[in-house]
Amino acid sequence: MLTGGSFIWTGILASMLFLVLIAVERHCAVLHPLQHKTGLVTKKLNVIIAVCWTYAILWNIPSFSFRRYNEETGGCFLPWPIPYLGQARAVYWVFTTAVVPVIIMGYLYTQIIRKLWSTEQPASVSYGKAR
Repeated sequence: MLTGGSFIWTGILASMLFLVLIAVERHCAVLHPLQHKTGLVTKKLNVIIAVCWTYAILWNIPSFSFRRYNEETGGCFLPWPIPYLGQARAVYWVFTTAVVPVIIMGYLYTQIIRKLWSTEQPASVSYGKAR
């Protein structure tokens, strides 16, 4: 259980969720600054952090519970009850931790960059002597 990497995968999933959360926060701050008064307040942020960690732990429960030690090879493995479950979980894992978050973050940061590049610069003020 401890050597199979389950704790690492839990941290990876939680980190990816936090990166998406940061992208959403920045997107709101840049594109909607008037509606984005204080950002995520502490109480709301604590709930979101707890939800992210809970999801990451729940997602990795099969890794914690099914993982077995093979004395012949000296390593851990996952003997899934139904053979295709491991493959289905791997595909879902790739989509939830790589494909979908990267698409979401790419879209949000693209919108942020477009907004920042298209913003008009304020006219410079000259403080010269009046004539």
